[in-house]
Amino acid sequence: KSKFSTRKNAIKVLGAIKDPRAVEPLIAVYKKSIEPLYDILHNFAGVGDLYKSAAKALAEIKDPRAIEPMIFSLYYLPVPAKFSSYYLPVRAQAAATLANIGIPAVGPLITVFNDKKNSTARYFAAIALGEIGDEQAASVLLAAFKDKDLNIISAANPFFIREGMAGSEQVLIEALERYGSISMAENFLNCGNNQLEDAGRIWALKNGYQVKRSSFP
Repeated sequence: KSKFSTRKNAIKVLGAIKDPRAVEPLIAVYKKSIEPLYDILHNFAGVGDLYKSAAKALAEIKDPRAIEPMIFSLYYLPVPAKFSSYYLPVRAQAAATLANIGIPAVGPLITVFNDKKNSTARYFAAIALGEIGDEQAASVLLAAFKDKDLNIISAANPFFIREGMAGSEQVLIEALERYGSISMAENFLNCGNNQLEDAGRIWALKNGYQVKRSSFP
């Protein structure tokens, strides 16, 4: 086994046992593994890949101390525009960890969400807020729905589908048509709403994808 593989396994164990004493060491590993990502040549390999294992372990423990480094990665860490697509997995993992931490992360996530100049960070914040779905999170997301912010509606589509607001189908379908993805189409297909199911099936056919029946998230 390589030293990286050994470290990853150790990190997984720390997450599985959910010991709060592991939080600070895991945050240290996370921060150290983010640093090489400034250098695009690392391309999330080797040391850089440890960020994912550390973030997942922190998500398992659900300790609020992990909020600060995740918000930093989601929002504050400067990334040159030409490399932004390479950094998307880091933002996605940070959002997933924050969603798992839950209600303590809502306030910081709303701060990110309210910055309309950073559309990428805002998109991932919407995903996390939609998964948490408490009253505060719902309030900002429903305001975005009222404004027909299709990018945010696509990001948090499972939340809006679950809300089941009367007459919301057309806006959701517009979001699918503009910002659709396989996962969004599958959410439509499996949500139990006939109009959305038909839209998900049509979108998949038009874009050459196969969507599967499964449980709705």
